[in-house]
Amino acid sequence: MEGKEASMNFDLEKNDITSPLFPYPFIFRNQQQLKEYIWHYLTKNKVLHVTKLVLGVLTLVLPLLNVFMVYRSLIHQQEDSADVYSVFHSIIFYGEFVLVHVLVFGTLIAFLYRKFKNTQSICSNKGEWINLLDMEITFMAFNMIKLIPIISLNSFNLLMKQISICAPIFLRYSRSSQIVTFSLLTLFILMELVVVIILLLSISLVKVYQVSFVGEKLNPLVWTHNQWLLFIGFAANIINITDTPTVSQLSFMWDITNKTWSDDVNMWFIDEFARKRKTYILDEICEKLGFVKGFLWVRTMSAIDLHCIVRLPPPLPYIEQSFSHM
Repeated sequence: MEGKEASMNFDLEKNDITSPLFPYPFIFRNQQQLKEYIWHYLTKNKVLHVTKLVLGVLTLVLPLLNVFMVYRSLIHQQEDSADVYSVFHSIIFYGEFVLVHVLVFGTLIAFLYRKFKNTQSICSNKGEWINLLDMEITFMAFNMIKLIPIISLNSFNLLMKQISICAPIFLRYSRSSQIVTFSLLTLFILMELVVVIILLLSISLVKVYQVSFVGEKLNPLVWTHNQWLLFIGFAANIINITDTPTVSQLSFMWDITNKTWSDDVNMWFIDEFARKRKTYILDEICEKLGFVKGFLWVRTMSAIDLHCIVRLPPPLPYIEQSFSHM
């Protein structure tokens, strides 16, 4: 009887909007409420505000160091095709130089082309420029080691997608055709997997070869000036590949903010106003703090910060009522 009673109570709680299980509904602020929060509450905690600006400056160190190392290594490397050491270094230095510049200038060209296509003024929105500058600084920290998680994640997702698409097709054929098709598909996927693994190992070995002198010269005091720079640059590359929970959570929070419910397909999808919604938030932050401070603040924005900006808190009487039911 006690179990039945508890079940009935839980069913009642599910129908009660003040249920302690889900006390606060997820309601987004409207445009005016967003503006009021950013202008009146964003910098209310002065200590936190100053801390975020200082940390924002520090986030520029690793990208700028990476660009410095890319240019310095390219200029000062020794060209000798007969020397294996120089060949490996050429692959690293030229590869990273091309990758960084393709990402940085490609993003800028895409931004300017979009502005031109939509017949918009280049300086029409500071929020777009803050978002662009944030992306450019992030791409400046790109290196060959970052290709490892990108290639591995995308490649294995592609393989799983191939399997999920092809599996239902087997049911349309006879058993003998299923066996042949399955064997061919398995062979094809194994070949793709081997290519991905070889590519990942090649990138890892080539990049690690950059600091091969560490095993030869165990005493750091005998390292040359160039070797110290290579070691520091390699350490910075390792730090740059770490996808911290803060970065993942912020990306997920932006994803939630930019999705709209569709009754037709019964699912959430990114709507046509996703880019404008993010730009509006960044533009209001820029208007409040100024361009430089706004950029530094965005560089350290966390999922909690974005959550506080976009989500409307419940009114005080509602909170008191919820606590009284607990």
